[in-house]
Amino acid sequence: MNLLIVDGPFGYNNNPRYRGTDRSPPRYHEELDPSHPANRAWIWLAEEASGGVVHDLMKAREIVDIYRHLAPLETLEIVEVTRGESAPTTKGRFLGFDLSHGFANSLISGGIAPEAEEGLDNTKPSSDIRQALQPLLRLMGEFFTPHLNAQGLVDDYDTAYFWLQCIMALQTIQPGLFEFGDYEVVGVWDVDLVA
Repeated sequence: MNLLIVDGPFGYNNNPRYRGTDRSPPRYHEELDPSHPANRAWIWLAEEASGGVVHDLMKAREIVDIYRHLAPLETLEIVEVTRGESAPTTKGRFLGFDLSHGFANSLISGGIAPEAEEGLDNTKPSSDIRQALQPLLRLMGEFFTPHLNAQGLVDDYDTAYFWLQCIMALQTIQPGLFEFGDYEVVGVWDVDLVA
């Protein structure tokens, strides 16, 4: 089971409904003593949760509960992330499919496609290619925007996979167009905070 403890459904960049994998984890509180339960939980996450992924549901719920007792209240949620169309272990509510790298970085979180970059150095061949790809990025955005659900994710696997194929095709033409290269379609599931 791959669990993420993330901030609640708040706005994120160009996709304010987004509730996928690319959200902030719990934070360390400088104003609190290092021995405070929230800071001890943060340290546990930093040391034990590889890439922010927690495999123990009871521990994840314990951490969320600790942060809920802070003043002001920190609203965190737990999501289970599954590869492809795999079913969740936790029987959570399906939020949608994300295009994720390492269960963290997402191609959906910041919007459909990279915006046209200001100040591109058009003297470099790679900049010429990036500039030439802008109409295709816009077309991709126009096509996939209607497929985002109320969580800012994609409801069906085939559409999410097609989106990933389009992105990887563009990445082949212009390496580095997207931050990371190894993305996959992942299911995102809301996990109950109580047993």
